[in-house]
Amino acid sequence: MTATQLNHWLATCGAWTLTIACVCADACAQSLVAMTHGDSQSDLCGRAVCGLGDVDGDGFDDFIAGCPDDGPAPGAYVGSVRVCSGKNGAVLLDLDGAALGDRFGWAVGNAGDADGDGHGDFLVGAALNDDSGPEAGSAYLYSGAGGALRFAWRGDSANDLFGYAVAGAGDVDGDGTSDVIIGAPLDGKGGTNAGSAYVYSGKDGTLIHTLTGPAPHAIFGSAAAHVGDLDHDGHADFVIGAYQDSSAGPLLGSVTVFSGRTATPLFILHGSWIGGGFGFSVSGAGDVNGDGTLDFVIGAPDESVTAFRSGSAYVYSGADAILLYSFYGTDPDDFLGRAVSGVGDANADGYADIVVGAYNEPDHTVIGAAHVYSGRDGTLLFKVFGDYVGSAFGIAVSGGGDMNGDGFDDIVVGSPQAQVGAFFDGAAYVYSPCPLPPFEYCTAKLNSESCLPRIDWAGSTALSGTDAFEVRGWNLIGHQDAFLLLGARAQSTPWHGGTLCVGAPVLRLRASDAAGHPGRPCSGKARFSLPAGRLADLGLGAGSTFYLQVVARDPGFAPPDDFIATPGLRVTLCP
Repeated sequence: MTATQLNHWLATCGAWTLTIACVCADACAQSLVAMTHGDSQSDLCGRAVCGLGDVDGDGFDDFIAGCPDDGPAPGAYVGSVRVCSGKNGAVLLDLDGAALGDRFGWAVGNAGDADGDGHGDFLVGAALNDDSGPEAGSAYLYSGAGGALRFAWRGDSANDLFGYAVAGAGDVDGDGTSDVIIGAPLDGKGGTNAGSAYVYSGKDGTLIHTLTGPAPHAIFGSAAAHVGDLDHDGHADFVIGAYQDSSAGPLLGSVTVFSGRTATPLFILHGSWIGGGFGFSVSGAGDVNGDGTLDFVIGAPDESVTAFRSGSAYVYSGADAILLYSFYGTDPDDFLGRAVSGVGDANADGYADIVVGAYNEPDHTVIGAAHVYSGRDGTLLFKVFGDYVGSAFGIAVSGGGDMNGDGFDDIVVGSPQAQVGAFFDGAAYVYSPCPLPPFEYCTAKLNSESCLPRIDWAGSTALSGTDAFEVRGWNLIGHQDAFLLLGARAQSTPWHGGTLCVGAPVLRLRASDAAGHPGRPCSGKARFSLPAGRLADLGLGAGSTFYLQVVARDPGFAPPDDFIATPGLRVTLCP
């Protein structure tokens, strides 16, 4: 294909417009909305995180972080939790465990408005509490309005680890009040370490359902979540994980979705990898596929689909348990799926999205990431990386609601080994997707001088920014024609020995000479400026998502393959 043919092929695709409603406040220029961190050495703050809704009634959603190793001295492990303002990160409530070794804050959960006072309430698990026997565990329901303790529940035997997982259950019994789930993964009612889960009334604290693990050593109750009314019977349903269940095969793991009304299984799903940890994490996902029924997501962090323990996460339809999406880690020991959560609508396209943690994912010297995936098509919307090596960023994730009022639902990420204040005190961060950072995807082919073409960007993706957005292709052949392709969707299609990363309709914006140094291989660089006015002329405004790729001539290859292309770049605009 000649340059003339390429120009013609692109020109015939025509112009196009994408519009997505988006309203951002001034704060949208920064992705980090709020954060909190521990106040002493090795607090493990951020070991558990959860969005809570509007606790303080200021119109902004808030969040909670568990710090289970907090205490008067290192190794005391009393534990604490902090309820923080989503508006500015201020600590609204700071609660401590009752005794040494409790690890109060090992788990935290959104209980909904369990007392009907208009404020979100919250749950705290203290899995090593000894009140009912060594490490029997305990769990607590607090009022969000002032932090008053409403109910305390205890494990019924030693080593149950009652409170290892806590979650709001929605209105299970149909009394108009939100209820709660407490997991006790080492309880022995169904056999040694089979595990149990308990559903309690948020109204009066009474026990509604007791569920036991399917087999010895299943660790049933290590993960629990509210998933909404899947069977449309007017009662909220819930999901329980048993990541070591061997009832369908050695250590395949299982997840059971239960009817809230009858506590009978609606669906039972099993993993496919021995020791893959299927069910280690579970969450409601919102209505991902737009069919009117809420869906759910399951993590399997020890699966090795793409690399050893790279990890996986799966999204299933709440209507029939059909697999909708599969997400996989890419590097050994990423442990993607260690934490999963529904997000709400992170990119304001009308579909519920999903966040998945990969707490050991490497990115140069940074360890840990949170991946946010589109519910509409399963594509990766963006990643957020930790700031500290070995910080376990992404070991806990949660949807946060719209904490800063910018029209995008935010995410909460725990990083319990972060060094923010004291040594390894840990932290919890709230990120707004507005603006979504541009994200590189797809692959490039080596040019004829044995270099891999690259793409990067500068400036601001906020239309109100002072610096125009600029796309740059480099590692090109010097002084050759270069083109910027702009597409309406992502793809990865073999093309002239390389990969076409942008999908139709596609527009070639203009040609530019790839400047370079004579005699220096791979020195070609091409720059394409996209100021706000130019973007507006293309019909691109706040909320628009589009895909870019730089293509350049490479005379070192024989026609029609005398082109090279960079990876693609996904861009979302904010005001």
